Amino acid sequence: MRGIEKAVSALSRQLGHGRVRSDDYIRAAYSCEGMAAFPPGMPDAVVYPVSTEEVQTLVRVANEYRVPLIPMGGRIAAFRMLEVERGGIAVDLCEMNQVIDLDEENQSITVQAGMTDFMLDQAIRAKGFRLMVHPIGQAAVVCAGAEVAKHSLGIYGSMNGPQDRWVMGLKVVLGNGDVLQTGASRVLGAPHFSRHHLPDLTGLFMASEGGLGIITEVTFRMGKLQESIVFADFNFSQDEEGLRSLCSAANEIRSKELVQQGLFWSPPSCQSWYERNLRAYEEPGPYDPTSLGDTTYDRYGHLLSAVIESVSSHEDAALKETEVKKICARHGGEYVGASFSDVLPMDDGGYGKDGREPHPYLMGEFGRSKLNWHYIWLQAPYDSLVEFDRLCPPLFEKAGFNPAVCYHAAYFTPYSASLAAYVHYDASDPAERERVRTWYEMIIKDCFDKLPALPVNTGRALRDYALKRADPEYLKYMGEVKKMFDPNGIMNPGVSIF
Repeated sequence: MRGIEKAVSALSRQLGHGRVRSDDYIRAAYSCEGMAAFPPGMPDAVVYPVSTEEVQTLVRVANEYRVPLIPMGGRIAAFRMLEVERGGIAVDLCEMNQVIDLDEENQSITVQAGMTDFMLDQAIRAKGFRLMVHPIGQAAVVCAGAEVAKHSLGIYGSMNGPQDRWVMGLKVVLGNGDVLQTGASRVLGAPHFSRHHLPDLTGLFMASEGGLGIITEVTFRMGKLQESIVFADFNFSQDEEGLRSLCSAANEIRSKELVQQGLFWSPPSCQSWYERNLRAYEEPGPYDPTSLGDTTYDRYGHLLSAVIESVSSHEDAALKETEVKKICARHGGEYVGASFSDVLPMDDGGYGKDGREPHPYLMGEFGRSKLNWHYIWLQAPYDSLVEFDRLCPPLFEKAGFNPAVCYHAAYFTPYSASLAAYVHYDASDPAERERVRTWYEMIIKDCFDKLPALPVNTGRALRDYALKRADPEYLKYMGEVKKMFDPNGIMNPGVSIF
């Protein structure tokens, strides 16, 4: 018997046959992330643990037979983090979806790592709280452990910063089978009220992408539910000077902590978004690319969308809105009402009634066709947005994409601009997949050659970039950590810098 067969047999005895599956159709479903344009191989089996103890059993068996483990929570990650390159066992944590503790006094919630954002939101919203950061378009499927492992920046709540500001502690099964608890609760039985009063290892697992261990529990700091939300959009001129002015305005708004979310839309993106998606609310029907006219493009230049919140009162939100309007006007921005930002379902946390928010990819033609989507996300200083805006349209054109199925944008955070470029394609068409591959390789090269940019996630797609450009001393010490936590190299091998 091969090692994998022995491991599957041992796990079936210890966990039960129903939670260790090797059917071809199940293995195929776990071959990659949900939106991958580059199909990889399949795992040899899929395991569904329901507790930290069962994950520990799984890791010990995998070590005994030297079988790779690929942890998955939602299978959504556009950076090929979850691809299965050489078989092994996919670990689906979605059965681990219970609330362990909800501490209203200390404003924390501890959950199993397979709990989705939408489930989390439902658990805390009735208590007057909310998650402060979560990703767009994925609330129904992305899980708590996956968000931490990817160090999600979120989209809703982008000005609240990435996950490390809101994660207070973790429970992790390391690659050697040990269980590690981080955060204040590790010390003398204290509750989850802090994370930093002693040297803390929580941050080591942020963006680890499953390379050091399997996160089984996460403690989040909760925010108070907002009392009032205001949407406002500001139009800046279509030229480069207009974009520089927009960046300056966004930087000032950021420094004064006036908005909960800030987004940049390029003029082509405004037109693409408007024609494809806003129209779909009133005129549902098949998408017709020839309907793209000049109206939207002529009306809008570079657009800054702002979501303004207050946890205290409508009056406080109105005061913030007034100040945002003054800042944008001072930088040459024209207030155009809530032309775009009010389609973002912020009032329900961005989740929608069933966890599948009315996101553009689910509306209009994308909800009724074979079209899939792929993207790249980068972090860079605010003023890098100008060069990013120069790069994107020619690369879309060079790869052969119709402007109607691609756009670029930016989400502003407390630290940087998160630059995003998207393409939509027919995933059933090999020529379309090749077009996506060509575009992806071109934009990675151009962005990293011409921008002071970092990848939001490394995964496998950007692993070579990370290994070539990261400080060698840093890589050396991270390699030592990897050896200590995962001596046999079974944890998501080949991902990130590990």
